[in-house]
Amino acid sequence: MSSLERPQPRRWVPTYAVLLLSLVAISAALVILYLRTGSETYLSGALLLAIVAVYTGWSFARLLTVKVVPRSLSTYLRCPSCGYESMREYREGDRLFGEAEQCLKCGGRMVVEGIFLRSASKSQRTV
Repeated sequence: MSSLERPQPRRWVPTYAVLLLSLVAISAALVILYLRTGSETYLSGALLLAIVAVYTGWSFARLLTVKVVPRSLSTYLRCPSCGYESMREYREGDRLFGEAEQCLKCGGRMVVEGIFLRSASKSQRTV
């Protein structure tokens, strides 16, 4: 299985979770200090950290809802003799402007004219 076919791990999930929990804990501690001392400095810090915590939570939720779209490499072939064009799945060894298999129409050698990374269409996607 190539790296294009595997879904990439969500490596930022633990980082966001730890950051969010620490921001909430520090904000709660600052609110408690404000209630005990009455110093507005603690309240300002708590509000600032609460804003950062809300942004971090929003980013974390967005990270969890991102879906990995399956993609595949495709090779675009064209016959220089007759102009026949075809598209097939990428094979190891395909090189731009390199020769490929024989043309189905005239029997000449086809040339690789493009290699594309394509997203699977909605009908091809599986859940």
